[in-house]
Amino acid sequence: MQMETPQLHVVIPTYGSSPFLETAIESAISSVTAGTPITVLDDASPTGQVKETSARFHDRVDYIRNETNLGLAANF
Repeated sequence: MQMETPQLHVVIPTYGSSPFLETAIESAISSVTAGTPITVLDDASPTGQVKETSARFHDRVDYIRNETNLGLAANF
């Protein structure tokens, strides 16, 4: 059996504390199928808020943290 490559991958780039991150993650989860990957990309935030929020969705969301701040465009 051949594995299929996902046609869609939801990436949520973020930096710093955001009151909207949890809502964005919940929206992504409810908008795509269970097989669609969702990744929260932390652009070297100074606090652990992004990691903590993402961890609440660990069964559905992957978390990646950049070591240095790359800016929005470079995250894609």
